[in-house]
Amino acid sequence: MEVSTDTIDAPPSLAKPASPAARSVRVGAWLALAAAVAATLLLGVRQLGSPDIGYHLAYGEEFWRTGRLVDHNPYVFTLPTAATAGADDLPPGCWYDRDGLYRFPNANWGTQVILAAIHTHLGQAALMWTLPVLVGIIVALVLLTMRRLKLPPLAMASDMLLLAIIAYERFILRPEMFSYVLLAAELFVLVGWQGRVRQIAALGLLQLALVNVHSYFLLGLALTGAFVLDALWRRQRDGLSPGLKPLLIAFGVQAACSVVNPWTWRLAVMPFQTLWFTREHNISGQAGPGGHPWSIIGEFYTPFGPFGGYWATVAYCVLLALAAAAVIVLAWRLWKARQDRPALLAWALVIVGMAAVSLSMRRNIAPFAMLATPLILASLAPQLHRLAAYLHTRRQTAWLLPAASLAVLATAVALASAVPGNRFYATEWSTARFGPVYSHSDIPIDACEFITKTLRPRDDEKIWCDYNVSSNVHYYTRPHPRVPLLTNTWAYPPSVMRTVLDASWATPGHQLSATVDDLYKPFADLYAKYPFEIVLLRVEGMTWVLAYSLAHHADWAMVYVDARYAVFVRRDGRYASRLDELDLTPARIADRVPGLLAAARSRDLTGNDLYWASITLHTVGHTDHAIAAIRQAIELRPALGPFHARLGQLLAMHANALAAQEKNFDARRLLEQAVDALETATKLDNDAKTKAMLHLAREQLQTLKNGQRIMPVRVTM
Repeated sequence: MEVSTDTIDAPPSLAKPASPAARSVRVGAWLALAAAVAATLLLGVRQLGSPDIGYHLAYGEEFWRTGRLVDHNPYVFTLPTAATAGADDLPPGCWYDRDGLYRFPNANWGTQVILAAIHTHLGQAALMWTLPVLVGIIVALVLLTMRRLKLPPLAMASDMLLLAIIAYERFILRPEMFSYVLLAAELFVLVGWQGRVRQIAALGLLQLALVNVHSYFLLGLALTGAFVLDALWRRQRDGLSPGLKPLLIAFGVQAACSVVNPWTWRLAVMPFQTLWFTREHNISGQAGPGGHPWSIIGEFYTPFGPFGGYWATVAYCVLLALAAAAVIVLAWRLWKARQDRPALLAWALVIVGMAAVSLSMRRNIAPFAMLATPLILASLAPQLHRLAAYLHTRRQTAWLLPAASLAVLATAVALASAVPGNRFYATEWSTARFGPVYSHSDIPIDACEFITKTLRPRDDEKIWCDYNVSSNVHYYTRPHPRVPLLTNTWAYPPSVMRTVLDASWATPGHQLSATVDDLYKPFADLYAKYPFEIVLLRVEGMTWVLAYSLAHHADWAMVYVDARYAVFVRRDGRYASRLDELDLTPARIADRVPGLLAAARSRDLTGNDLYWASITLHTVGHTDHAIAAIRQAIELRPALGPFHARLGQLLAMHANALAAQEKNFDARRLLEQAVDALETATKLDNDAKTKAMLHLAREQLQTLKNGQRIMPVRVTM
């Protein structure tokens, strides 16, 4: 006998006739569901900021132009040959063929063909709206799955809210978005499994598509496998096998589909090789010099790592706790051998399996939220139903149900209202922004346009750029006759990535005392081996050393700068004759800064882009303008501690520079302002680094007041 969970919001004893309290709970639950769905959909209306969108579009365009699927990359000019490649220089699935070409299986080729078709035939606007459409389909599939599981509206609202907060980080126009849609569709089919031929066909077609759009296709096999094991267990326990044969057929069809791709078995085994590779090389997301190059990839971080204070992490911990409770409940029901629900073992296996997958790396918490949450809440539904009935019949606790409904509603409304104004993203220090347009922060659209229209590079021009922007730089600078497979991690050996990182990073502590020539030397050695005329960098922690050294080195001229990006050219190269026109002298920087800051402020009213502008301007040698940028950020958000800390840091650095020039009066004035800013920061945000800066600034200020010279301290970012 199946236990109905349709009345969790209003206990059966009150359903006929419904009391005002029960009606208010139910109305509140439906309103909460509507608000949670709205919040999730709004999180999908997001600026296009994928670091790989240029690569995806270029790959798809190459297919539509030539009919070929490229699986080697002759355009990476740092690519080692088969003879010079190191022992660990083959990522999962990659190989050198008989002709010595480095080749890789592209698990994303189907997505790239689709995206290029949308962009080419429907236009840029259609590409921008592809992500909201995919998020909308996911929401619809999850809602249908929950209704199939007979979850009530309050449980559905809670599910959707958890999904929105946990998964929003991966709401990016990348291949996994297509895999989320297909996996959600497979779960919907399996939850309503009746063993029909059309269901077998549906799983086969979904798996075939999944294999050719993203490497998450193993999760599709795992979902069906969980239901197969459940049917086998029930057959062994009860002698019954409802739907077992069709499930086995469906699983076999899906397994066969795994090799139906352009690289057959190589692509099918690549996910297993990836798991082995990441464990063998201890890739856990510990960014910095010395580790494996892959360890700087944020999506390989552990789910917690540096993400402790993020809303997604908090919601993820809540979901893990609910998952643990659900597994305990399911284990008890299975032990009691109750027949109130089919597939209880399958639910438990999916919950445990997806939780384990999510704990392996940050990127996997999104599919955990999408696939496991409906099953978690369905597992807990009978207990929640009994608890609701008990609470509602007691006068002392009757208010808890309306309060719970109101809390979910208030949270959903707060999230939905915080997304369009970017307040939600600002609290996360995310570069994501609301709106179906290009992200000028994540994609160097303006810098690429400058290179195209002003520098006018040759077709064979080599452009050096950092790892995070490489595919977009090579796609959005025109013309782009080549396929820039530069940010597909499998498209080149790890040594290529290491070359890029070594040219940008200094050793820990080296930045504080090294001269410009010392910092520039790794890049000088690289330039001697691979001459190039143009460098485009997004100025951040991973590129700070290189950006600083190029901005201050005599061999390079800065010709473009905005809030996040800087472009440099060789002074003795092909642009030497145009440096009078192009070189951004201090006077020209001063003329451009007001427009630069106005653009950053208009694009992001949270002040985060102005914060990054302060880092960029300081890095390229204009601390006074960096101070102006962070002051504008503080005007927008005066209660944010890190902004005041950044102001204090910049003021202290500027004071150090003046003290080195023996301008002690001006240095003392700036240090007084720095102390004030840092004191404000410590009151708003009790941060240890800010306290250390405050202590140092006070010591330096007291030294100047005593008429003594201070020892200049140079801080990087």
